Amino acid sequence: FQDVHVMIFVGFGFLMTFLKKYGFSSVGFNLLIAAFGLQWGTLMQGWLHHLKDGKIKVDIFSLINADFSTATALISFGAVLGKTSPIQLLIMTLLEITIFACNEHLVTSVLQ
Repeated sequence: FQDVHVMIFVGFGFLMTFLKKYGFSSVGFNLLIAAFGLQWGTLMQGWLHHLKDGKIKVDIFSLINADFSTATALISFGAVLGKTSPIQLLIMTLLEITIFACNEHLVTSVLQ
């Protein structure tokens, strides 16, 4: 869990510093997307996979899954770095993690 978490918060952030003009903003935007994405990913995974009696079960596996869903948004962030505002990045993260969670639910539960 810790190594994936470090990859999300530190690895992707400093990977995006290759652009001289956007070095500092890439680290800040990475933290913004990672913090929002982990929370939203945990909720989406909980609603689709772990909802029991109106409560979402949060364990190490759901947190790792949220890390992986956030990684998809951070990879896309690298493609649009320098062209988008923080609000657009948050909307992109919201949509991408929602589609990721729905796609995963479709493949693992519905189609089996």
